Order: sequence, then C-alpha cells, then structure tokens
Amino acid sequence: MTTENAAPKRTELAVSVLLGSLCLVFIFGCGTPDGSSGDGSTVTEDKDAATNSAGNCTPGQTELMPTGLVDIPHPEIFDAEVRQQLQAKRAALQVVCETPGVSDEKLSESYGEMGMLYNAYGLHTAAEACYHNARTLSPQTFRWPYYLAKIHAIRGESDSVVLYFKQALEIRPDDLPTLVDLAYTYLAADRPEDAKQVFERAVAKDPSCAYAVVGLGDIALLRHEYELAARHFNSALHIQPEATLIHYKLAMIYRNLKKPDKAAQHLAKKGRGLIVFSRPLMVAIEMLRVGMQRRLQAGAAAVRAGQLTEAVAELRKAIETDPDNAMPRISLAATLAKAGKTDEAIAEFREVIRLRPNFARAHFWLGVLLANKGEREQGRDHFLKAIECDPHMLVAHLGFAEFCLKTGNPELAVTHYRSAVDIDPRNVAARRGHAVALTKAGKYREALESLANSRKIIPNAIPLDHAAARLLACCPDKELREGSKALVLAQTVFNSHKSIEHAETVAMAFAEGGNYAAAKNWQKQAIEVAKIQNRVDALPRLMKHLALYEERKPCLSPW
Repeated sequence: MTTENAAPKRTELAVSVLLGSLCLVFIFGCGTPDGSSGDGSTVTEDKDAATNSAGNCTPGQTELMPTGLVDIPHPEIFDAEVRQQLQAKRAALQVVCETPGVSDEKLSESYGEMGMLYNAYGLHTAAEACYHNARTLSPQTFRWPYYLAKIHAIRGESDSVVLYFKQALEIRPDDLPTLVDLAYTYLAADRPEDAKQVFERAVAKDPSCAYAVVGLGDIALLRHEYELAARHFNSALHIQPEATLIHYKLAMIYRNLKKPDKAAQHLAKKGRGLIVFSRPLMVAIEMLRVGMQRRLQAGAAAVRAGQLTEAVAELRKAIETDPDNAMPRISLAATLAKAGKTDEAIAEFREVIRLRPNFARAHFWLGVLLANKGEREQGRDHFLKAIECDPHMLVAHLGFAEFCLKTGNPELAVTHYRSAVDIDPRNVAARRGHAVALTKAGKYREALESLANSRKIIPNAIPLDHAAARLLACCPDKELREGSKALVLAQTVFNSHKSIEHAETVAMAFAEGGNYAAAKNWQKQAIEVAKIQNRVDALPRLMKHLALYEERKPCLSPW
C-alpha cells in the first residue's frame, strides 16, 4: 500500500516522540527511570527541540510527528561514536519519511529500526513511539509488539506487557521467548494459573527449555506441591547442570519434605550459575551498541553470568576509551563492590565524584561501602550528600534510614523512612522500616497504627503482615500485645512463605499466648533449619529466645 492510500490509518500514529524522560539504563541501575540524571538534575521535555530537529512527511501524506533527536542534557553519557550513530539513523529515517509514495512496510521498518537504536541506549520514551508507529504501519510484523512489551516491562506495567505479548503471539503463536516471558509476567502479577498454562505451552514447544521448566517448578513451590516442584527443578538441572543456583531451591524443598540429607547435598552444590536462555530479538538490540556502550554491554553480560573478573576487564577497557567519563567508572565501582573488592570500589566511586561532584548515586554507594567498612562518619556524610543532590532519591532515604537504625538514631530513621514513603507510597520496605524505626524509638502505638494503615494500602504484603505479627506478639508494652491475633497472622505468613524468621515469629506468638510447649517446638525446628543452612547470623538469637521459652517467658524484642 502506498503512503497516499494509507492516510486514514496513519492518523493513529503516535502524536509525539520526545526524549522527555531520558531513561538511561546503566549496569546496576546507575541511570534513573524517572528522568533523574542521578546527580540531582532532571531531564526536561523539549517539545520545540523535538519538532524542529526533523522534517515532516511529504505534502499530501497524513503528517507524522517527527522523531527528533533532542540535545542530550548530559552529553558525557554518550561518546561521539554513539551520537554519530543516532544522528545517522535519524537522518535515514527522515529521508524515508520524505520519499514520495513510500510504502507502509518501508516506513514501518525505518521507524522500527530507529526505535531499536533508541532502545539500545535506554531511550525508552522515544523507542516506544517509534515502535508504535512501526506497528501501526505494519500490524503483522512480529517484532514491534514484542519490543513494546519489553519497553513496558522495564516500567513494570504488567497489564500492557501482557497485552503486547499476546499480540505478538497472535502473529507467531509458538515463539518460545515470548511464551516464556509472558508466563513470567503472569507469575510476577500473581496469576499462577495463567502462568502455568503458558509455561506448559512453552515446554510442549521445546522440552529442553530449562527456563520454562523452572517456571513450572516455581508455581508448584508456591502451591506447596514439593514433590512436583522437586521433579521440575531436577529436570531443569538435568537440562542445564551449570545452573547451580537451582540447587538452593531443591535444598529448601527437601527441607520441607523432611529429607535433611538431600537438603544438605544440594545446599553444598549451590552456586551462582543462572539458567541460560536466549532472546534473539533482544540480542539484536544489544548488538547495535558501539563504542564505550558496547564495552558496558559486555561488562553487564559478564556480570549476569557471574563472571566478575571478565566484567571488570571489559569495564576497564571502556574507561580507557574515555577516562573522564563517569558512567563506566560507576559501573566498574559497582562490579568491584559485587566482587568483594571494597577498597578498589571505594577508590572508583571517589573518582566518579571527582568527575561529577553532585552524582547522587555515587555518593549513596560510597556511603553504603564506607558504613559497612566501619567508617561511619564518612558514610553518613555521603548519605546526606546523596539526599542533598537528589532529595527524591528513594534508595538514599532508605539506605540512610537503615544506617540510622544501626547507629542508634531511630528518631532520624523515622524521618527518612517517612520521606521514602512520601516518594513511593507503595514501597513495602519503606513502610516496614517506618514501623520498625518507630518501635525502636519507643513509639509502639504509632508503630502499630503505621502498620495497620500500610496493610490497608498494600494488602497481603508478607513483610508488612510479618512485621505486624512480630509487634503484636512481642511489643514491650503489654497493653498493646495481642497473642491470638499475632498467631493467626504469623501462621498465615509462614504458610505463604516458609522461612526461619517466619517460623521464629510463630514461636513468639505461641509464647505470648502462654503455649510454651508449642513455642519451643517451633523454635527448635527453626534452629535445626538454621544449622542446615549454616545461618550463623541467626543461631545466637534463636538459641537466646529458646532459652526464654524454656523458662516460660515471652520474647519482648520484636527486632
């Protein structure tokens, strides 16, 4: 179909393609998806720049809003080779757009390729609009709804992800990556039955797909069908023996099946090996990157594979191409920290700050590393500097609040957990931390009220239900303790997710209700599992609380 004949359909195209939210996804999230640059400044929309940077379609066509490459607010993010690549692709799109009688298919391909390049460099707002145009012009091309689904997945918009994956499957019903990704989307959205059906389709298509087999195991595990889960996980290990992380799942299953010898065997084999699963269309995106970004991509891939030495080597090569660029350095610093090379990581984070003094994320991570190293004053200063550079940086408030709790300042922790809740009202960690900090500050009634309010806003959140059970069972103020209510909550939490801490909470609730025999039994089971898992961090606390129950005393320390 020619452009002139396609006029009615083209009215559906995206009306604007801007780089308003500069979603730069760096290794370990060094970029910020909300448009913050990470150094306290914010990328703003520039509609005029977008409009003026490109031409329109030829006369007689339905006008398409141009896909403009606006000025990048922080040019150091991209090296010259990348900027040239983006500009050349944009110029090629403009030529096609201005070609008289160009077919829908040709224009769709040009928009799609532009979107892929934007996608490669984390420019997701522009990529989405390009993909939308490409899909509208060529509705039967598989790639465009698939890529749209991946864009929405980055934003956590599960309904849109499902919609676009389903559209992709209408075009190519047996595409394995799409089936698997749709199934995991259902699983993350708490739709296990839908996930199970799609995983089964994937396994029927390819029985050697370990990633789908593990998905079926995860669903069986959620349903406490331990024998079935074990069969699925063992099958996945048979397919990919190098996926040693699966051994941990099997260890936990055999623990629940009262098979401690098998649990211990799998725990001893646990490693960092992940399941290898190829997504050719995403590989095509990654292969578009050039220059320093290509090195960053290689480093990120090595990190995902657990090859930290190789990742460090790739990132050092990226730095060699542009020593004064802070971005590869912060990726290197994060990788060094992950590899346990704390002093080297601290040195790299300091170099990042020398290059960009107001880089909030660098200050945040430097605060974390210094605090963990025992250099509390310096750690505190960097936490505060991170918040000063970016007052809306959620992790900075959360990190500093936790730091305050550990250093004996729960009142200040309350303030920063409250700030975190204000930034993200549905953040479970922030709401739980706020209640814990209030408890440690001696404000028990306020802590219970905070948890009650949070559980209304975010129902069925296990960490919040667990915190409420703990406080109702162990509140130092006897007037506020409710053992029976705590027991119901604690057992519900344990049945949803069996863990040492959750079993310990059930014991606390039994003790508060005066059933010390049951409390001792639950505590001893928690201790047995802690020994199997080599949880040396938990054993002293567990033994201390068991001694209380043996003396027929309740636990009055919720945390």
